[in-house]
Amino acid sequence: MPENMAKDANLEEEQRRLFYVAMTRAEKQLNICMPLEDLKDKNLNPSKFVVSIDNNISNEKIYPTQKIEGGVVDAYLSTLLKKPKISDELMEKRLIDEALRNFIMSASTLNKYLKCTLSFYFEQVLKVPTAKSSALAFGTMVHNVLEEIFKYINEHKAIPSFEYVIENYEQQCEKYKYSFHENQFEKRKQQGYKVVEDYYHAYAPTWDVSKFYQIEKEARGSFVNIPLFGKLDKIEIAYNEAVVVDYKTGNPDNSSKKVLRPSEKEPLGGDIWRQVIFYHIMLVASNYKFPMQYGVVDFLEKSKKTDKFVREKIVPDLESIEIVKEQIRTAWRGIQNHEFHTGCGDEKCVWCNFVKDNYRKVNLVAEEGEEV
Repeated sequence: MPENMAKDANLEEEQRRLFYVAMTRAEKQLNICMPLEDLKDKNLNPSKFVVSIDNNISNEKIYPTQKIEGGVVDAYLSTLLKKPKISDELMEKRLIDEALRNFIMSASTLNKYLKCTLSFYFEQVLKVPTAKSSALAFGTMVHNVLEEIFKYINEHKAIPSFEYVIENYEQQCEKYKYSFHENQFEKRKQQGYKVVEDYYHAYAPTWDVSKFYQIEKEARGSFVNIPLFGKLDKIEIAYNEAVVVDYKTGNPDNSSKKVLRPSEKEPLGGDIWRQVIFYHIMLVASNYKFPMQYGVVDFLEKSKKTDKFVREKIVPDLESIEIVKEQIRTAWRGIQNHEFHTGCGDEKCVWCNFVKDNYRKVNLVAEEGEEV
C-alpha cells in the first residue's frame, strides 16, 4: 500500500492491524494476491503478514501466477490514487434515517457527538469498522479481573487471595493474547501484572464484604422519549443507596480536565464528568430501585506525578443533572436532524482530515472555537 494512503501505518503494529481488518471483512471466501516481481522485473518477497498466516488453513488454494503488463499496473495505480470527486453531502437523508432507526443514546455516543459530529457520523451512522486498539484490549483484561474479584466477594462474602486474582489475570492474558502484537504482548502482560498487584494490595483491605456489588449492570430507560442505555462497571449497594463506580485505565494525570464540571473555558464540561451524570439520569429513567448517591471514577493505574492511586468523586447535583439533560436533548435533536457537518478541528482527528479532502459543506471548528 502506498505510504500516502496509509499515513498512520508506518508502524509494523498498525500495518498488521490494517491487514487483519481487511481480512476479516470477508464473509465467505478470502483471496489474497501478491506481486512476485516489481515493475523492473525484480523478484519480490511476500509480505511478512502473509507469510505469518498458518499454512494449514483449510481449503487453501494456490492459483497459477499471471504476468501483468506494466501499463496495466500503471493504469490501476493511477485509478487507485485518484482523489474522489468532492461531494456536497454526506449521505442521502433516507439512508441516514434508516441507519438511525434503532439508535439508542449512551454516554459514549453522547460524548462522541458533542466532541465531533463527523466522528459520530462515520463511526455510529456509517459504522466504519476499526481495529480494536491494544489499549482497549488491555483495559478489558484488567476490568475483567476486577469483575471476578467482586463476583467472588458476592458469592463467598470474603476477599479472594492474591494468588486467586493473579491466576484469573493469567487466564485473561491468554484470552486476549491475540489482540496484541507478538512483541507487545509480553510488555502489556507485565504492565497488567504490576497494575493488578498494586491495586490489590492498596485496596483489598478496604473492600467491604457486607456490601452487595452489581457488576456490569445494564440499564435501559427513556428520558423525554429519548432511549438511553448504559453498562456500568460496578454499583456498590449499602443501606438502600447506590454508589456507581467507573474504572479507567491509563495515566490519571491525562484525565484531570475530563472530570471537571462546565466552566467558562470548558462550557460542555469534561467527558468523564458528563458520563457519571448521564448514569444518574439513565438509572432514574430505568426506575432503578436504589437512588444513586454519587459516582466514583476509579483510576486503576497510579499517577505518574505522585505515584499514588487517584479516585474522583462526582456528585449528581441538580444543576449538573439539568446541564446534562439539556446536552442529551440538544444532541438528540442534532442527530435526528442529521447535523453532522461540524468537525472538532483537531489536527489529529482522522475523520476531520478525511472530510477536509472529500467534502465541501463541512465546518471544521478548532478547539479555540475559530473556524479553520
